[in-house]
Amino acid sequence: MSNETLFRDGKMPVDETKEYPLMKCGCVAPAITRDGKPACVVHAGKPEALQLDRMVKGNHGLEGRKAKCSCRHEGPRAGIPTTTDSYWCLPFFEYHPDKEFDRFYCGCFGWD
Repeated sequence: MSNETLFRDGKMPVDETKEYPLMKCGCVAPAITRDGKPACVVHAGKPEALQLDRMVKGNHGLEGRKAKCSCRHEGPRAGIPTTTDSYWCLPFFEYHPDKEFDRFYCGCFGWD
């Protein structure tokens, strides 16, 4: 899926009913372990990357928050800042309640 399809009008299509595992590290788990438990690959090696905090969905608890792409945009989207409403389903979403912005990956370096 291209960035243009994923972020129409700066917004990502959201399934308000799907639940996602939020890990203690603040990331929504993009992976599972061999025994089927959620895991964060961004913080692999840290204990909190394997510790489930709670299940989340839609943007519940994120109302009014914004997220920025965690890359410096040196790839194909260089110079195009990607800021969007925070949603738990954003790719590689990281919840940072103590900061102005949450983080996610917009696809600026591709998906493969």
